[in-house]
Amino acid sequence: MHKTAQMQKVDQLNTLCRDRMEEKSRWMQAIIQDELRRPLHVDRAEKFPAPFEVEQGVRRDMERIHAHEVSVLSMEQALKAKEQLRRRKLKKQLTAARARKKQGLPTRAPTAAAVDPKRRHHLGQLAAIRQDLARHRKQKEREVQKLIRLQREAPLNPAALHSVDTQVARR
Repeated sequence: MHKTAQMQKVDQLNTLCRDRMEEKSRWMQAIIQDELRRPLHVDRAEKFPAPFEVEQGVRRDMERIHAHEVSVLSMEQALKAKEQLRRRKLKKQLTAARARKKQGLPTRAPTAAAVDPKRRHHLGQLAAIRQDLARHRKQKEREVQKLIRLQREAPLNPAALHSVDTQVARR
């Protein structure tokens, strides 16, 4: 008797759950049908952004790229300065070791390499980054020039005034 009551309870819960899911499904379908009945309105600014606004965005990207180039250049200069300092110290140690050797005193030759491989690797990476940034900057400059040309030619381009897309976007 207890098991039958439990089974009936489970059946009722399953029925309620199914009813709720069906109701939710009908509700979602009604929303979709309502959206499909409405006409599609596209904002002209979204479909055809003003060339000046696009140009401003590209110029902001160029400023960001320039700032990145400056920071990479400063890091590269700092690494070169450290490498020069290391080389000067190494040369000084070598000179001192030779002088001690001439005097007949015990010497300890410096064990450092002529060029630090880690710094060489870092300088190579920074140079590659700098080249990549220069390529991006040139690409953005071409985009800006293209946008400027479009803005200059826009009033003179009669095809743009009678475009189907323009007529649809104005409605």
